[in-house]
Amino acid sequence: MAVTALAFLILLLLPCTQLTTNTAATTLPLIHVDSVDSPFHKSGETSSQRIERVVERSNARILELAGSNDAQTPIVPNTRTLAFMVNFSIGDPPVLQLAFMDTGSPMLWLKCREIQEPPYPIFNPYNSDTFSALPCRHPLCPGGCQPGVRISNCPYTMNYLSRPKIRSVGMYAFEELTFYTKDGGINKMEDIVFGCSEMEENFDDDFRRNGIFGLSRRDGVIDLVGQMESRFSYCLGNVLDSSTYPSNFLALRDGAILQGPPTPLALVDGIYYLTLEGIDVNGDMLDIDPNFFKRQPGGIVSGVAIDSGSELTYLTRAAYFTLKYTLLPLLDFLTPLKETASPNLICYKGDIANATDDLLFPWVTFHFSGGVKLTLKQHNLFYSVGKVYKKFCLSIYPTLPRVDLNLSIIGIQTQQGYNVGYDLKDQKLYLDSTIDCKSYA
Repeated sequence: MAVTALAFLILLLLPCTQLTTNTAATTLPLIHVDSVDSPFHKSGETSSQRIERVVERSNARILELAGSNDAQTPIVPNTRTLAFMVNFSIGDPPVLQLAFMDTGSPMLWLKCREIQEPPYPIFNPYNSDTFSALPCRHPLCPGGCQPGVRISNCPYTMNYLSRPKIRSVGMYAFEELTFYTKDGGINKMEDIVFGCSEMEENFDDDFRRNGIFGLSRRDGVIDLVGQMESRFSYCLGNVLDSSTYPSNFLALRDGAILQGPPTPLALVDGIYYLTLEGIDVNGDMLDIDPNFFKRQPGGIVSGVAIDSGSELTYLTRAAYFTLKYTLLPLLDFLTPLKETASPNLICYKGDIANATDDLLFPWVTFHFSGGVKLTLKQHNLFYSVGKVYKKFCLSIYPTLPRVDLNLSIIGIQTQQGYNVGYDLKDQKLYLDSTIDCKSYA
C-alpha cells in the first residue's frame, strides 16, 4: 500500500529522536495522478471518461514532445501530460513537497513563497536554516552576473513550450532534501541546487502541486540529474493499481539500479532517445522499414523517445498499422468493445488483471540496439481502466497525423514490469524484467 500524504505529514510531526538517518538506497514512491492516493483522483467516473483522459493526456504529451525543439524550450509539465508524482521534503525543518516527476524537464524547481496552500505547504526559504541563495558570481551560475543588474542572486527563468507563454521565474539556491525510507529512516542530501520559484505564469488550474522534479538535462540549466551522479532508475508495477505501489518507485544516485543488458541512450534537446531496430509478434519480425525509427537530421523531432510522461506508447503510423493488423487475428478469442474516446483505440471486454487464458495472448517484443529486448506480455500490451469497468485497451497507439511521422514514444504502460535505469555518464539505458521491485522499494 502506498505511503499516503497524511502518513508523510504525521512522520514530519514525530519527535526528532524517532527519525534516524540511514544509508539505505535513496528511493521515492511514485504516485500515479489517477490513483486513489492522488489529489487528482476522480471518483465515480465512467470507463469511457477514464480512457478519454489517458488518451488526451498522452496525445498532449506527444504534441509537446514533437514541438520541443522550438527555441530549445521544454515541454509543459502539468496534469494533462504527466503521470507520476513524488513525495520528499526540503529545508530544515523539513517541509513536505509533492512534485511531478518528469524525464522531459531539466531541473528541480519548487514554489518558494511566504504563503501556505493546502494540502501541501509552500516552502518558505526564510524559515529554513539550511537555505542559501546561489550568488550570481558563483561558477555554477549560468550566465553569471548581469551588467547593470543590482540583484546578486543567480536568477533562472524556465520557459515552457506553449502559447501563451508558460514559465517559472525565480533564483537558484542551495538546500537540503530529505527522503523517507520504507523502514522509517531518512536520507538527507545537502547542498542540492534547485530553482526557488517566485512566480509561475499561465500554468493551468490543475497545477496545484509544489513544482517539478525534473530528470532531464539541458544546456544553460543547473539540472538535478547532474547532482545525482548522472544516474537514476525507476521500477513500475501496474501504474493504476494501488496494491502494487510498493513496486512503483524512483531511485537516485547510488541507489539507482543499473542492471540487465544496456542499450545506447541519447539525450537530444532534453529528450531521451533509444535505437529501435525492429518489432516482432510471437517471435516473427514485422515487415517495418527500420528508417521509420531513426532520428532525422536537420533538427526534426524524430526517432524513438522513452518518456515517463506519456502513458500510451506511440508508433509511427506505418509501423502501428502493420502491428495492428498482425495482432487483431491473434485476439479473436476476445470480445471487442467499441470505444468512442478515439477511433484508433482497440478495447476488449473483461479484466486483464485476472486473465486466465494468458497463454493465448500474443507477445510483442521491441528490439533495441545491443540486443536488448523489451517484451510486452498482456499486462503491459494492454491497460485496464479499472476492475469495476471490465474493459481493457491496447496500450499502443498511432502517432497523431499532425506530428512528424518519424516520432515514436515508449510510454509507461509499455515499461510496466521493468526496472529502467538511466546512466548518462556512459550514455546507456538498462532494461531488466527480472528484478523484484518490491525488494528494493
